[in-house]
Amino acid sequence: MLKKIFLLDESRIEDRLSVCFGHIPDWKTKKVVEDLRSWSLERLKDVKQFCYVAYANKEPVGFIDFLSMKVLQKYGLNPCRMSPLAGKKAEYKGKKLVELPYPNPTFNNDVFIACLWMKLPFTRRGIDRGLVEKLFHDLKEGNILHDSKAEGLQVYIEKRRPDWHPSIDWPAGSVAFYEKMGFTKIRDMKTMKMTGCVMRKSVK
Repeated sequence: MLKKIFLLDESRIEDRLSVCFGHIPDWKTKKVVEDLRSWSLERLKDVKQFCYVAYANKEPVGFIDFLSMKVLQKYGLNPCRMSPLAGKKAEYKGKKLVELPYPNPTFNNDVFIACLWMKLPFTRRGIDRGLVEKLFHDLKEGNILHDSKAEGLQVYIEKRRPDWHPSIDWPAGSVAFYEKMGFTKIRDMKTMKMTGCVMRKSVK
């Protein structure tokens, strides 16, 4: 199986959306898809680099979204769009960060993995690991996000809920998945609606 990974550009937006929503009838016409399409176009203008798309035999099968801490705070972006607590903007003011699934601001030069998603038939084939390793390598080598000087990668993991689609393992992966790649837990989080933790790996 030939596997390739590319940075997202306008020509790959539909591919990225198809990974999330391709199993839904008439998915291209859904409002949530239109909103995410618009969101992606906006991010390509201001952030420019925020997603890798993985292909297997030319079929889009997975992606990883990522944003630097500085970008999250500068534009007031919500890094976890699928969270039950998520609004249009990350609420850094008025709420304690410990109560929200946002990055730990102690590490101000980190990059946050907002979403890691695979098409169900392509899970457990190493492609998801390849996406994380590609992101880690390119950050370490300075190949992307040249102005961020990334010092680490953070990711929020939420305990799986029974109502989730089989393809969802919080849209970023499991604790065990990241532990195998050298991530460590830096904060537990529990609210009325969610239980999870933040994990981190140093890029230095």
